[in-house]
Amino acid sequence: ALALLLALGLGWRAHDRRAQVQAYVPARPAGAVLSPALAERLTAAESRARGWWQPAAGIAELGRLYHANGHAAEAAWCYTGAREVAPTEALWPHLLASLLAGAGRLEEALPLWREAVRLDPDYEPARLRLGDVLLKSNQAAEAARVYEAVLARTAHQPYALLGLARCRLSVGDWTGARELLVRARQQHP
Repeated sequence: ALALLLALGLGWRAHDRRAQVQAYVPARPAGAVLSPALAERLTAAESRARGWWQPAAGIAELGRLYHANGHAAEAAWCYTGAREVAPTEALWPHLLASLLAGAGRLEEALPLWREAVRLDPDYEPARLRLGDVLLKSNQAAEAARVYEAVLARTAHQPYALLGLARCRLSVGDWTGARELLVRARQQHP
């Protein structure tokens, strides 16, 4: 009886996850000319996303395929679904924020990068991009704190050193910026 209840519970959960993911499988881009190889990979990912065993992996693969091939709207829809299915995974808000920022929508991307950093404080790509967006949004002091947090974890992170130097430049601290750039050059010739 216990095994039957366990099987029913797992089956119900799989059914719910499958239904949840299926809502995020986008239609193929209208008028897009897809190579046979891409069309084949999209079909496989769509099948996985609509299937019983690995719908979350299928929607993730589908999002990455669309993203890598320049179909931002479809990729964003897939990443939104992946965020719903795996709400504790920092990768999905990071990738969705990257798409939004690439389209010039920094105000919408900023909270997603904050969420990614909150979900996984050790996820450097999200932290670095958060620093970049804060700096572009004229929030140099907050951006500097983000870059300093990265450097506290990885003392020689070249992109964080560059970001921190840019923060110093934005407030007119030429000497501080020069010291950081010299340090970056010495550590990463």
